[in-house]
Amino acid sequence: MPQTYLTEYFMVCGLPVAAVKTNDGKLLQTWAADKAQGRLRRDARLLADIESDSRVRPMLKTDFDRYCQKHRIDPAVPERAVLQTLTLMKGSVLALSVSREEENGCYMRTAMLAI
Repeated sequence: MPQTYLTEYFMVCGLPVAAVKTNDGKLLQTWAADKAQGRLRRDARLLADIESDSRVRPMLKTDFDRYCQKHRIDPAVPERAVLQTLTLMKGSVLALSVSREEENGCYMRTAMLAI
């Protein structure tokens, strides 16, 4: 089954945002159109705002694209970042091992991440 996702657009406190969701509606990522940086900026802080804040307004894709064009921002959400998140969600096993070792009287923490 191919990995697919939906993109919805919102205005969050005057900031145009592209919200990436799974087909069943789970919010994965948010990308803010940042005119100061001239690009889409991934912003995890906006995830909670979109799900709970009453000041969030839906936005049409054409309005989002128009804003991006006006400020010379590429409106395309980076597909590679989205697909990586979907891949991690679907079938990866995540294991984290943290150990504490003493070396020369100093404690060192070692972390290993296996995917």
